[in-house]
Amino acid sequence: MISVKAGLPEKLQVVSDEDVCKISGFLLPVDVQMLLSMCWIMWWDSNKLKASSSLGDSGLPDVTHLVLSAIDSCAEVDKKMDLWETSILDMDIQLPVAKIIMWALKTVPNLSDCFGKFVHARLFYVAAHETLLLSRGGREAVFERPSAQVQQIQAQRRRYKEGDSEENTTSNKEKLDQADLFLFDISAKEMSVGHLFNSGRAWAISLTLRGTLSDEISKVCFPIAAEEVDDYLLYRSSLHGKGLNRLWSNIEGYNAPLLILISAHEANNDARRWIIGAIIHQGLENHDTFYGTSGSLYSIGPVFHVFTPSGKEKNFVYSHLHGTVKYEAYPKPVGLAFGGSSDNERIFVDEDFAKVIVRHHACDKTYHHGPLYPDQGFLPVEASIMDVEVLGLGGKRAGDIQSSYKKREELFTEQRRKVDLKTFGNWEDSPEKMMMDMVSDPNRVCREDR
Repeated sequence: MISVKAGLPEKLQVVSDEDVCKISGFLLPVDVQMLLSMCWIMWWDSNKLKASSSLGDSGLPDVTHLVLSAIDSCAEVDKKMDLWETSILDMDIQLPVAKIIMWALKTVPNLSDCFGKFVHARLFYVAAHETLLLSRGGREAVFERPSAQVQQIQAQRRRYKEGDSEENTTSNKEKLDQADLFLFDISAKEMSVGHLFNSGRAWAISLTLRGTLSDEISKVCFPIAAEEVDDYLLYRSSLHGKGLNRLWSNIEGYNAPLLILISAHEANNDARRWIIGAIIHQGLENHDTFYGTSGSLYSIGPVFHVFTPSGKEKNFVYSHLHGTVKYEAYPKPVGLAFGGSSDNERIFVDEDFAKVIVRHHACDKTYHHGPLYPDQGFLPVEASIMDVEVLGLGGKRAGDIQSSYKKREELFTEQRRKVDLKTFGNWEDSPEKMMMDMVSDPNRVCREDR
């Protein structure tokens, strides 16, 4: 009704009865982007209020992958769209609200929690401050000195009302209005903990999880925790070198959930890069068969989708290094894989991290069906890997345990390098020395003392 009176097109219609509330209509892609940005602001505000220390100021993350996911799932169009070259602001596609709701429940099931957490955090904040004021007693606490940020905003408003030439501009007025609304900067800027993992992707993945995993991934969204999260970045191929052995040397001893991200592109088409990922709920182990208790596959860029376990099989992860002891007539493939079965994996990364093979979901009964990148066909695709990143999600305790493990292994290695010659008796009388002397000078005459 309000939009109609204002002369705006009526996109949504809400019919509320005593028992049923129905929503009909449509949203444009730019509306979905605005909705996701509002959810981010509420989520950020609730975390900022609950934090014991300052989290710093963060801007709006890039949620293009989420908007394209909604378009890919909800759009009713006849022809395929080029999701790599699409501009959200230029798209005039009507997305039915019913399909958007189903998309949100499937792809980002925890998106609705942003509003609930925001209301709960605000009510708790107000109640706590009222209790503090009452405990201090009387009117004296009411005139408590405001925070430095609030004082700065009030000073800017006074200068603006007094007609300060430098402050009395439209842009400054907009900044003041923005400060009144949020009390922190929400300009567009991204926090990044690697080439592949940034705040927008971290927030999207966190909306698919609950508990400690969601909290650990969410840390990348806070600027103050960037250094801490960087410690959780266990492996980056551009930094530590490519290959399964290089990966193993960095993640060995980390027995906690892992997030693995892979950036790749098809041959002769490096402009159309895509990012896929996987979360496993335990550390990697050297096995010649599939193992694992749970996990999820992700299509992260350019479109975001999540593929949770189907419950039919438990081939969550496969990680196998070269055997060093026994001979194998039929050796198992060396590499890293997720889903599918032996020699028919849904995702398989070779031991050199040079190629990744992505197969159709028909071969996989472990994870739910769906394309891992746009326009994926039925045939297996071999793509060139650009970068691989592995993030540990076990928190500080898992990192400390891994550090202790590495120190212990270094100590054992150093001990094995040292040889105590005293345990071999007198070197001059040893047969080894005599053999070495004979090899070095065969014509040398050695007379035995009697």
